[in-house]
Amino acid sequence: MQAFFQRTTPEQNAVPGAVIANQSFGDILGFNSCLHVLASDDCFYGNGMFRIPPRFHAKDVEKIFRHKVFKMLLSKCKIPENLVDLFIKWQNSRFNVFRGPWIQSGDEEAIENLSPYVIPAVFSQERMPYIPEWVKAG
Repeated sequence: MQAFFQRTTPEQNAVPGAVIANQSFGDILGFNSCLHVLASDDCFYGNGMFRIPPRFHAKDVEKIFRHKVFKMLLSKCKIPENLVDLFIKWQNSRFNVFRGPWIQSGDEEAIENLSPYVIPAVFSQERMPYIPEWVKAG
């Protein structure tokens, strides 16, 4: 979001307001890196000044985010360039940016609906399957 705002507003130090939660587990507690980001559609700059940038499409921000993640992974030698080329060709890149409706100040229901994305449970017993073959005899 910051890169997008800095490209689309005249202020060089424009930054969004954001809350980021890292979820690093998936079904059966397998590793599944996922960032849940709640970000403002507008940005702050200077000494508390506020700017509303042009409307944006989620896919545009998604492309910037994907590019920055791959660039960082390449710079740290965590992934080879040919693998990045392969990922870019995939129809589903596994990067997803969702832009939902605006949430107005005081909309308690909307804020409550977002809270599971920012404060995820450690695990959900309802989603944890019981697999008898995995049980060790005691």
